Amino acid sequence: MKTIEYEDIPRWYHLFWDRQAEGLFIRVHRFFLEKSEFKNWGPYFKGWDEKPSFLPLFDRCEPRLGQAFFGINDSIALVAQDAEWLTYRIKIPRVCFKSNSICARCLGKGKRDFYGDVCYSCDGKGTDTFLDSMQIDEVCYSLAVFLTALKFPLKDCDVDTPHKQLFTVTSMAKATSHGHSVGGYASPEFLRFLESLSMSYDDWVNLPSAVEVMKMVHCRLFGKVHAFDRFACYTRGGQIILDCPGDACQIHTEPDRRIGCGQGVGITCHNLDSAMQQLMLLAGMGEVTSLYDDWVESGKPLGPAVSKAEP
Repeated sequence: MKTIEYEDIPRWYHLFWDRQAEGLFIRVHRFFLEKSEFKNWGPYFKGWDEKPSFLPLFDRCEPRLGQAFFGINDSIALVAQDAEWLTYRIKIPRVCFKSNSICARCLGKGKRDFYGDVCYSCDGKGTDTFLDSMQIDEVCYSLAVFLTALKFPLKDCDVDTPHKQLFTVTSMAKATSHGHSVGGYASPEFLRFLESLSMSYDDWVNLPSAVEVMKMVHCRLFGKVHAFDRFACYTRGGQIILDCPGDACQIHTEPDRRIGCGQGVGITCHNLDSAMQQLMLLAGMGEVTSLYDDWVESGKPLGPAVSKAEP
């Protein structure tokens, strides 16, 4: 079996952000679904005792071609297919809702006493909000199983595509600290793409379109983005780092790699605690995939999609 960390492998699946549809998608090659040993995806879900009540809902565990949905309560939906690829959309549900209770931070005044400006918790409305994470938990449980089954390429996965597999990722979905961690491997092709943007560790380059995607997902989840919410996506010398709101919450490629060595590298994360953070960062990674596709198809620099950054 080929190893993505050291070899360029034709793409058998990819996670991407569709700019027109404004959504996060996974596209899987029919060849993989027909030949893979991982046709019964249910066993990857069994044994997760975090929420046993999910088990009866997880009734679509086998990736039959043309299957309309996958996962818990249709969290991952088949939206398109052709002779080669099946495209699934990952649900991004709302998690923050208004209540009729008085805002606990400003006590219904709509302003902060000390500064006199608008209360950022209620946006000046004086009413509280509450979080309901049931739907997004269902999505992340389903996505964890989906990504696990896609992790390994086939021995003879000769997929006819000019595009290479950029990375593989697996994810967690547990209600604990670091319970939504993401890890995986980036391919040599992915690192060559990143090096084309920033050849030196002293040359920091922003990827603002990935930042905008993460903000879009945050807004869809919570209904707003605060001025103090920190987002970032930048590359330097073949390394990429994506940040979203949280305690230094990020996904990044491991830095222990020589520039131009022709090898891939591991993907890891830091303080990825919530399902919301996981979806934001994966969406940012999906936009980076779309930037790579732009790069391959145009054969030209990305131009306004990137900008110089300060460390």
